[in-house]
Amino acid sequence: MPVEWEIMEAIWEIGGAPSVREVLEHAFPNGEKAYTTVQTIMKTLEKKG
Repeated sequence: MPVEWEIMEAIWEIGGAPSVREVLEHAFPNGEKAYTTVQTIMKTLEKKG
């Protein structure tokens, strides 16, 4: 599963406008991804709409 999809699923599950930290902790609870990685992907997703 692509990382973008994992992050989108986490955003949908959390609801509202979650922070990068909330998405990181929800999608990758064991620290599989770095904060900056999730932040960059979320910015990319935001640009894509």
